[in-house]
Amino acid sequence: MSTSKPDETGTDEAPVTKSGFRLLPAVRDFHAVEFRPNEATRRGDAPAFTPLKGAGGAKLRLLVRDADEEAERERREREARDAAEAARLAAAEKKAREKGFIEGTKKAGIIFRDTVKSIEDYKARVLLGCREEVIELALVVAQRILRRELTSSRETVVATLWEAIRMTTETEGLRVRVAAEDLDAVEAAVAGYHEELGQLKGIVVEADPSVAPGGCVVETTHGTIDARIDRQFAEIADELRESA
Repeated sequence: MSTSKPDETGTDEAPVTKSGFRLLPAVRDFHAVEFRPNEATRRGDAPAFTPLKGAGGAKLRLLVRDADEEAERERREREARDAAEAARLAAAEKKAREKGFIEGTKKAGIIFRDTVKSIEDYKARVLLGCREEVIELALVVAQRILRRELTSSRETVVATLWEAIRMTTETEGLRVRVAAEDLDAVEAAVAGYHEELGQLKGIVVEADPSVAPGGCVVETTHGTIDARIDRQFAEIADELRESA
């Protein structure tokens, strides 16, 4: 019987045969027998080692070789599977990152465009509001200045009257309505025009509280020409507001 003796480090080693052979623990390494001479071998009492020959030895070597090849094949297959799985995981991770980046970029682009549009819309509203306010303020100021000028001067109503008369082909039987403040100035202008040119026969000039200073309403047999200042001013204001 073989015995196992502890080595100098205190650890157990593989058993040693009577012939001095120490068997390695791995079966696959059975052919790699380690020879360590024991005391009997050193004295020359132990039989000489003769390797296993014949069919038995060949079969043993074939089994060992097949075991080595099978183990190597399994190792390579395992490494190939591990490499394929790692590649698959890496590809999936890359695809997920790319997809997330693309989706994030698209979302950011949409948010950016919406933000720009909102800013442009807000800017347009602000500018439009400012323009409308400026126009309204300008109209108020212009109306005040116009009323002051019309109150202090009668030349405007006379010029307005001549402009209205030129818009009609009739020169007789006209009825002119003006503000009470402009009545005397208009009557004097009509009389002078008639004396110089002999036209505007039978014209009637009368005061009308609905007509503001500076304006007039000329009535003919075919229609009415509204030349009131307020009406003209309102038309101008509407045109300005529409263009805003």
